Amino acid sequence: MRLFIILLSLFPTIEMFCQVVSYSELLNKIETTRDSLGVEYSKASDDRKSEIIVSARKYVFDIIVNDIFEHWYDTEWDFNGTTGTPGEGKIACGYFVTHVLSDAGFDLPRKWGKEASEYFIKELSTDIERFSDKPPISKIIDHIEGKDDGLYIVGLDFHVGFIYKRGNSVKFVHSNYLEPEKGVMYQDIEPDNPLGRSNYVVIGRVLDERMMEMWLKKESFMDRNVDTPSSSRSKDAIAMVKPVLEKELGEKGLSYGSPIYIRIFKEEKELEMWVKKGGEFVLFKTYAVSTYGGQGLGPKLKQGDGKAPEGFYFVKPENLNPSSNYHLAFNIGYPNSYDSNRGRTGSAIMVHGSTVSIGCYAMTDPFIEEIYALADGAFRNGQSFFRVHIFPFRMTGENFEKHKESDWYDFWNNLKEGYDKFTEYGNNPPNVEVSSGKYVFN
Repeated sequence: MRLFIILLSLFPTIEMFCQVVSYSELLNKIETTRDSLGVEYSKASDDRKSEIIVSARKYVFDIIVNDIFEHWYDTEWDFNGTTGTPGEGKIACGYFVTHVLSDAGFDLPRKWGKEASEYFIKELSTDIERFSDKPPISKIIDHIEGKDDGLYIVGLDFHVGFIYKRGNSVKFVHSNYLEPEKGVMYQDIEPDNPLGRSNYVVIGRVLDERMMEMWLKKESFMDRNVDTPSSSRSKDAIAMVKPVLEKELGEKGLSYGSPIYIRIFKEEKELEMWVKKGGEFVLFKTYAVSTYGGQGLGPKLKQGDGKAPEGFYFVKPENLNPSSNYHLAFNIGYPNSYDSNRGRTGSAIMVHGSTVSIGCYAMTDPFIEEIYALADGAFRNGQSFFRVHIFPFRMTGENFEKHKESDWYDFWNNLKEGYDKFTEYGNNPPNVEVSSGKYVFN
């Protein structure tokens, strides 16, 4: 009852929000409410904390749907739009999602606005559902209607927005690239909007207990370091190779702990380690791949086929395996959204040591120790994930001519688009998403 009275004293009626004439005033009201609830939460018993989280969730849901969305409606869309002020400038779909949550009081990394949507959905949600093969709209509606009232982030082939359910009302709220002059809008879930056109859909419910606790305690997602796994084996290996790596990096003007990027070329059996310097990545070393199994070129299709994947993947700290049966290892993240969209199966595809493999990329132990150490150092210095881009061969005209009769020729041409973007973007790997069954790059 005491919490209820506090909320009433702060906000006597919902109509009060309608009297807020500026966005900055609304944000100040949100901050005031969070401060008050946060103080109450810090002093509460465990049972009381649960009640406060429930009340805070309802408050944040209502303020987003009733007020924050209302301010953002009709803000124009632009692919490069990053405006933080509704109605002024233009806003891309990813930045719309992250700005709404940030304005509601969640401290999110700004870079999430340009990340693949599935990445930050996995960071924010533990209730995630994925649909592939251009799911019928009825399937999406059935999924949402089977849930309680709530807010969801929905990631599409190359688009992202919100879905909210309140009573019998289900709306899709997004910055609409199909109607750029209108931009931010709400729509029913129907076949004609981006939600109905996507081949791959991932839906994650947000505002769960963990997320609301972070809101109340003013904890930042930017500071939320996932523990980088370690073991006595990995610590010993890193201690041994780190001094050598620091010396070799220094000779190239590079630093241990800087962000990394990896490229693998199957036919040449080479793994390239790139390290960031300033605004670009610089090739540090090329390591020999001992084997990737005996099934040759072409992507992995199913569990047990012995094939090593080809495509675009990313690795997070929890993908490191410091106690691998194959010395040291990291999981590349197969299957990605492209693979899942095509019904490909399999798991636990690694880059590891011990020089043996039936579908992973196997290195010598000394090589994996260096690669693992560079990854560990980058994560501990703040890199949230690194990209691993895997190609069948070096993407030269000569190699394409040699393999022009392959069944995978069109797929490899799609991979080459991403390969070329790396150079086009000044030695920076592109952001990769999936649209109409193909990789797309920005």
